[in-house]
Amino acid sequence: LVAAPGAGLSIYVTDVIFGTLNTATLSLQDEDDNAVIATLYAATAGSFQVSLRTPVKLTANKALEWDSAVSGSVAHNVTVCGYIAP
Repeated sequence: LVAAPGAGLSIYVTDVIFGTLNTATLSLQDEDDNAVIATLYAATAGSFQVSLRTPVKLTANKALEWDSAVSGSVAHNVTVCGYIAP
């Protein structure tokens, strides 16, 4: 989702929007597969939005990735909002 920002900089996640045509789980993780936030679940033809009061900070110079488990064909979208800072 977001490439590693460079030495001394971190990705801060503020919002997550997820939609799917199938029952699915979504995991946001850093490039070492460490969970960023808890696993999120969506029902068939479902969606959700998570707005975090306190941004989640990734370890410096780590990319933000996502992984999902889905039943049936893969048809979903992910939007993550945030910023990059020291």
